[in-house]
Amino acid sequence: KAKSNLKTNTVEITGNFGEKSPEKIAEELSEVVAKNGYSLSVEKSAKKKNWSDFKVAVPIALAFIALFFFLQKLNTFGNIVCG
Repeated sequence: KAKSNLKTNTVEITGNFGEKSPEKIAEELSEVVAKNGYSLSVEKSAKKKNWSDFKVAVPIALAFIALFFFLQKLNTFGNIVCG
């Protein structure tokens, strides 16, 4: 019997597996689900934070802010009339 939880990204598998260790069972079942890009382990894996995304996002955000202030300094938005 298998019970999955999408909120915690876990699967709990129960059954009669003979005298196999949990590590061996996880290894054998990982071979089955590997073709779908999944793997099983006995211990919960730690999620690594990908801080490299900020190396791209922060300079882009700062460039947009600088562009906005530069255009305001040129009074480009002063010529636009709404209504």
